[in-house]
Amino acid sequence: FIAKESSESEPQNAMNNKDSMPKNRSVKPGKGKRLDVPVIGIDVHKATLVVSVATENGIIYRQSFLNTEDGIQDLIKFFRYHGIERSALESTAEYWLKVFWILSQAGIKVLVANPKQTKATQGQKTDKEDADRIALAFRDGRLKPSVVCTPEQYSMRKLNRAAFKKTQQATSAADR
Repeated sequence: FIAKESSESEPQNAMNNKDSMPKNRSVKPGKGKRLDVPVIGIDVHKATLVVSVATENGIIYRQSFLNTEDGIQDLIKFFRYHGIERSALESTAEYWLKVFWILSQAGIKVLVANPKQTKATQGQKTDKEDADRIALAFRDGRLKPSVVCTPEQYSMRKLNRAAFKKTQQATSAADR
């Protein structure tokens, strides 16, 4: 495959011809069926988001964005510029949460994959190759969605975990 790369924040003209884009057949991700629409795989890190665009012809484009509010807004512009509505990312630490919530609020469908699922498809690890693998596995229907909570549910979970940890610490101190 031939992949174009760019580190510029402005979308390049890699997929301008929408007439040559595959038609949507409304396939549900994770059902083992290949998607015939362009999709994006996102390799999430603390500071960056590495993005690969996959079509029926393979990886056609790569770009990096900052994992900040502005960087994610640039990513949303990239989605809209290229007419892409679906993406997949790996749930890496807590770095994926902000990306997932902002993309979802913007109307972009995001499949969150368990890292155990995507690790099975990985060979040597580089950010670009990881984004490629996530995009291709998503396009090919090899990823199953993880359960994702809302920001409110996530806050409650964090508070519950903190309270549980404090209780354990207090019990441990009393037992000494």
